[in-house]
Amino acid sequence: MQLRLTCPVLEQTSPSTATGIQPAPTVAYNSVVDITFVLPERSVLQDRKNVLAMVRDLIDESLVTAAVENYDAPYF
Repeated sequence: MQLRLTCPVLEQTSPSTATGIQPAPTVAYNSVVDITFVLPERSVLQDRKNVLAMVRDLIDESLVTAAVENYDAPYF
């Protein structure tokens, strides 16, 4: 299963015509998150629940939060 979240951010525009009509907004950039789950058919429900719980813990991990919010590189 593959999940994708895309959050577009619009370009800031200002009226550039003599009439003052603001142009239609355009997308400046996208923030994208891709998550892929590879779940074998042999896996049991508890295995899938464990993987999901670990993914939730990983996203909530302080190193991941710092990397996403502040571009801090993880160090080991």
